[in-house]
Amino acid sequence: MGDNEIPDLVRTLTAAGFELSNVERKSNFLLFHLERADEFRIPIRYLSAYAGQQQISSGDAEVLRKLGDRDGASVIVVSDSQATIADHVVLTTDELFGRVGGAVSSMLPLEPEYERDLETLGFNPDSEIKEHCSVPIR
Repeated sequence: MGDNEIPDLVRTLTAAGFELSNVERKSNFLLFHLERADEFRIPIRYLSAYAGQQQISSGDAEVLRKLGDRDGASVIVVSDSQATIADHVVLTTDELFGRVGGAVSSMLPLEPEYERDLETLGFNPDSEIKEHCSVPIR
């Protein structure tokens, strides 16, 4: 996943119920500050370091550990080129997407009007309803 796919990551985390409070660009990764409530509505904090094809250095791993301890957050490293980092959960991008229900490449299908608009267009794609639909027409 390259920088152009970062929006997919953000949409996927948002759709999975995570609240994104901050994003920091570090030299080898993006650091997402996330929170999600458990089944008892108790908030759980996460720091997710997205490295893509980069690797997290041992120094960066130590900084992540300290930040996680300071914030009371669990640290998750997302890297497609690094299998393990001591004391951290490491997932590939595909593994992360799989654990949260799959990648969300567009929020459009989650909009309340999407199904109605799609059905309307399916019946008559040349109708003037195109001007009033939230579904983009190409």
